[in-house]
Amino acid sequence: MSGPTESAAIKQGRGKWSKAGVPHKGWRCIEDDDLGAGNTQTCEMCETSEIRYTHTMTHPNYKGPLVVGVICAGNMEGDLLNAKERERRLKNRVARRERFPHTRWKTSQAGNEYRNHEGYNCVVKQWPQGWQVLLTPIPEGKLIAGKKRFATSEEAKLAAFDYIQKHPRSTDAAD
Repeated sequence: MSGPTESAAIKQGRGKWSKAGVPHKGWRCIEDDDLGAGNTQTCEMCETSEIRYTHTMTHPNYKGPLVVGVICAGNMEGDLLNAKERERRLKNRVARRERFPHTRWKTSQAGNEYRNHEGYNCVVKQWPQGWQVLLTPIPEGKLIAGKKRFATSEEAKLAAFDYIQKHPRSTDAAD
């Protein structure tokens, strides 16, 4: 990151921190995201810092959301510790996603890779059209067969991870 830090930008009143009509407190985070390795965008509040991990903030007295960095988010919501904890969880989720395709997979008698993860039995199966994700909730549940085909086993595994994160279950039977 080049230029002033978010903290310095806030203290210096850069960007929207100095604009009339932009609330400084009372914001709420509605989403956090990772732009991915090597990708950044400029914080929309301080308009200075380049950020990879984003916090999408809304305010009842401001039209539209702002995508900001952790320090601006913490100041906007009045809880820097909460914003930092949210970003820590996001970074952990990103790291788990990166490891997911490469750890704990076994091969079934039918030749499919499989593993249990966060309340799901995950299977990736190769078809002539590509790799398919098959998920079954544990301990018993209806098979969820992905309709999309992927070029690689790794892409299918990442799709399985993303589905599981969006549809959490009890982790009692996981891993």
